[in-house]
Amino acid sequence: IGRTEDGRTPLELVGPPEGITSANLMAALPEANPLVRLRNLNAVSLLVEVALFDWSGAPDWVSKNIDRAYSGNGVTTQASGKTVTMSRAPQTETLVVTIAGPPL
Repeated sequence: IGRTEDGRTPLELVGPPEGITSANLMAALPEANPLVRLRNLNAVSLLVEVALFDWSGAPDWVSKNIDRAYSGNGVTTQASGKTVTMSRAPQTETLVVTIAGPPL
């Protein structure tokens, strides 16, 4: 488990280093702090793009669905044999991104 300097954005990687099977990012998106919000939105996009490097549609999918996911309507897709889910943690300013499947 790793965290950003402010401690508000943990990243959890599950599995051995040579075969991670799940990545979970909890990104705080505070309305009151636009710089933290932007940094964490970039982290969400980067995680999806790096974990699914062979999915050319990753940046577009994140861009098109991040607002929907944050509004409370979780979104899920399948790409490269993996499941990608984005949703808002109830009653928080936190977006949760999970990527799971065969080794990332």
